[in-house]
Amino acid sequence: LAQGISILKQNATQIITEFTAYNSINQLSQNWGWQCNNGVISNVSFNMSANEQIFNVMEHNFSLSNSSLSCRINSSDGNQSLSLPFSYSGIAVTNYNSSKTDADSVLVKFDITNHFTAQSVSWNISTDGKTYRNPSPITLQQGEITSISQEINFTVGGVKRVQLSIGSESFSDSYAEYYYVNWLTLNEFYATVKNATARVFDFIITNENLGNATSTWNVSDPVLQNMTNLLANESLIVVIEEDYGQGDKQVNVKVFNGTIQDDRLLEMFRIRQISIESFQTMHQEPSKVVISSTVKNNIAPKNLSWQFANGQDTISSGNNTELAMGEQAIIVIESNYNSAGVYPLTFKINSSQYNDNRTGVAVS
Repeated sequence: LAQGISILKQNATQIITEFTAYNSINQLSQNWGWQCNNGVISNVSFNMSANEQIFNVMEHNFSLSNSSLSCRINSSDGNQSLSLPFSYSGIAVTNYNSSKTDADSVLVKFDITNHFTAQSVSWNISTDGKTYRNPSPITLQQGEITSISQEINFTVGGVKRVQLSIGSESFSDSYAEYYYVNWLTLNEFYATVKNATARVFDFIITNENLGNATSTWNVSDPVLQNMTNLLANESLIVVIEEDYGQGDKQVNVKVFNGTIQDDRLLEMFRIRQISIESFQTMHQEPSKVVISSTVKNNIAPKNLSWQFANGQDTISSGNNTELAMGEQAIIVIESNYNSAGVYPLTFKINSSQYNDNRTGVAVS
């Protein structure tokens, strides 16, 4: 039977292989022969004694289209084939590294190594919408290495993909890295609570690069936008004050370098003109629940009413409660149940324009 096939030595497409066969039966086996897909065959049939082994060593210059070596053993007692896949080392990117030379420039260094026969090699680097390449192909002999240095200049900030590609007539290789370029940044953002409804935002936009930049910033709520030219390392201080209506708020702040977004942040908060500060169960026993709630008026004097749904009945305030700005009131309600169970609770407060609510459960 065919026992093994392996590579003893390889130099580009010049490959020395070893093919072995073995008579595994305990008697003479006749009419042995072998043939391989590289065109090498045994010209004369031969016999193999019991447990006899043969070694065939072949040196052959393959073409790049040959992806494997297959050999077949034939005898009067049967046949068997073995296959050996090939790979050819061509050109490779080696020793890649990059270093920052200034705020918007990177120096890329790499080697191109040729493992094959003489090759005419080209390279290019693509990043930030620009391509850098060698002016003419480089001829490398087998085993030869060439070293390349290329400075890359960026024009806007953000995450950059630096894509290196090398190629010859028959081979190629590539390498990629990601590099972050600081340009316009949002710094020292502060949100100050002026009162229950007013917020003051202040932040600094800084041009951290050596080149000038056209800075455009915008805010989503309130809707504001402004454009300013910033010199290298120059900063702009922005202060915004806004009085908000009731509700959950999201304020997006974005900074653009020209049309490219360089930085952003999101501020989230809640505005309540009137608010339920707390809602809790004070006492609970079979057929009875006592709840307590603290309500607050955060703006000008308001008349507040309340409503409590205990899962069985709805209880409402008989009279409105007038609260001055910042004043609080504590409301205590006792509920009686006709049967045992788990009851959902909902407590609401209202003024002419605003409202708030809380929920809970009671077990009777």
